[in-house]
This record gives sequence, structure tokens and C-alpha cells, in this order.
Amino acid sequence: MKNKINIKSRLFHRSQIGRAQRYIRNNSFKNISLKNIAKEAGSSEYHFGRLFLSYTGETIFTYLRRIRLLNALKMLQEDNECPVIEVALSVGYETHSAFNKIFKSIIKISPSEFRHIGQAEQEKIIYSQSIGPIEKEMSMNLTQKPEIVTREAIQLIYVEKSGIFKEV
Repeated sequence: MKNKINIKSRLFHRSQIGRAQRYIRNNSFKNISLKNIAKEAGSSEYHFGRLFLSYTGETIFTYLRRIRLLNALKMLQEDNECPVIEVALSVGYETHSAFNKIFKSIIKISPSEFRHIGQAEQEKIIYSQSIGPIEKEMSMNLTQKPEIVTREAIQLIYVEKSGIFKEV
């Protein structure tokens, strides 16, 4: 019974997060608040902030920043003539300098430099921003030799019951 409740609550939480993510994607160009996002999800601000972080691996505003940046990257890639300030304002940043600061801190190059790198590099950057922290690939070193551990011998007893027993 407890397992069914857990599954139901997980499904409910996932639907809340999905509604919030859709709301953020559709309104990322606006100035949106945690209150509005939580209201859309049908939860309190504090509880939903914790819930979002535990299910997605990033805060609501980190997700919002990533979506804005992803939209900006696509705009910069598609239209070389569009001024960077126009891109910044259209994706939801209030100032050109705030956009440049975030862009450089995450992408490690300026928006104008992004326009001048090759399309293959642009696609790599866009892809890396499109996946969330939980979905990112993990690198593993599988070339190491396994470590063989020798332990003392132990004896196990296995008892299998069959039939109808009233006493144990």
C-alpha cells in the first residue's frame, strides 16, 4: 500500500514539474517569479523549490537561465545580423551587460565570439545547454583492471519451507 502511495506522489510531483517547466519555457522571455511558477504547478513556493531541485538536479532559476541561454544561442546561430542587445532583450534579460556576464560565465566566450566559431562547435555548445544536469552523460574509466579480493571462507545455511506450517 505504501509503495502505491509513493508511486502516486512521484507521478503527481512529475506532473507538477512538467507544468512548471512548460510555463517557464513559454514565458522565459518575461520577468517571471517563483510565486507564479509555484502557482502554475499547484504548490507552495518553498515546497516546490525543493521538489524541483530534487527531481531535476537544478534550481528553478538555474533552469530558467539555461532556457533563456538556449534560446539566445539559437537566435545567435540563426541570425548573424541581429544585434546582441536585441537577442538579450528578447530572451528576457533586462540589460545587455547582464546577458553578456551570464553568457561569458557559462559558455566561456562572448556572444559575438560564439557567432564566429564553426557551426559544429556551435551545435556542441547548444547541445550541452539543452540537457539538464541529471541527464548529462557520465564518463567512466572502464580500462582499469579489476581488483581481486580474497576473503575468508564462510559457511551458509539455507532453509526452505514448504507446505502449510502453523508454527515457526
